[in-house]
Amino acid sequence: MAINNTVCIFISQTKYKITRGSYNKTLTPFGLQSERRSEWEAPDVYRKVSTFFYADKLKTPILIVHGSDDANPGTTPLQASKFYEAIRGNGGTARLVMLPHEPHWYAARESNEQLVYEMLNWFDKYVKNAPPRAQKTAQAVQGAAQQP
Repeated sequence: MAINNTVCIFISQTKYKITRGSYNKTLTPFGLQSERRSEWEAPDVYRKVSTFFYADKLKTPILIVHGSDDANPGTTPLQASKFYEAIRGNGGTARLVMLPHEPHWYAARESNEQLVYEMLNWFDKYVKNAPPRAQKTAQAVQGAAQQP
C-alpha cells in the first residue's frame, strides 16, 4: 500500500484538516490546478492560495510529513521545510517529519508505520490530552489579570 503525497494536519477547535504539500504556490509560478495565468499575471491568486503566507496567523499545532525524495515540481521537500520554518519563526507549534527515500507517495512499510506513529502521537498530544480551548483562554485571561 502506498500513501500519496505529503500530509499536513491542521488541528483546530472544531475540525481536522489534512492538506497536501504545496504550501507556497509562488514557487510554481507558471500555473496551478485550474489557474492558467502565471504568478506575474495573477500575484494575488497565488498568494491567496499559499498557506505559507498565513504562517503568522496559524495558532493551532501542525504536523507536516513529507517524502525527502519528492520530485513533483509542485510539492518539493523545500516546500515542507520552508513552511515549517515560517510557522516556527512566527512562534507557532509545528513538527516536520521527512520520510527518507520516499517520493511523492509513501511506499515503504517503515514509512507508512512512521506516518501512523506520528499521527497517533500528534492526536494524543494535541487532541486527546489537550485541555479544552475555553479552559486555555480562561487560564490565559486569569494569568494576565494576576500580573502586576
